[in-house]
Amino acid sequence: MVEMSGHSSTIADVKFSRRKRALATRRAIIEAAHAVTEPDAAQSLRIFVRGAGEVFARAAAISEVLRAAALTDDEIRRTHDYHENLRRIGFRQVLEILQQKAPLRAGRTLDEATDAFMTIYGDSTYHLLTSERGWSHDMVIEWLCEVLPELLLDDSG
Repeated sequence: MVEMSGHSSTIADVKFSRRKRALATRRAIIEAAHAVTEPDAAQSLRIFVRGAGEVFARAAAISEVLRAAALTDDEIRRTHDYHENLRRIGFRQVLEILQQKAPLRAGRTLDEATDAFMTIYGDSTYHLLTSERGWSHDMVIEWLCEVLPELLLDDSG
């Protein structure tokens, strides 16, 4: 038996959980490829949001813990900052791909759009809606698919 967070689990359960995470990550990568090839910017963004949803949900909980710990530990703060920078680079790359399909919302720079994207599709937003407001994961993802194209793109179709 393996003891994890006060819960007993067999080695098989742990291996199954790892496989499930690996499959979710693979699905996210496949969906990202579909998002790139989709010609409509708004639909491309929705594909990205849905495809990254499972990975995002897992990362959101971990990031919230890191964010809190970073307040009192410099090494954890550096780790958190590093991962936030990677997330920023990734979100900016998604927006750069979308810009090839449709313009960003008028008057919004790429940096501003990236900030908005990261905030709305962010760990704190996800945690608030699911843990404190009782939304299901699917409700959050569908809401993101509705609001992000309107927020970020001029032609959200």
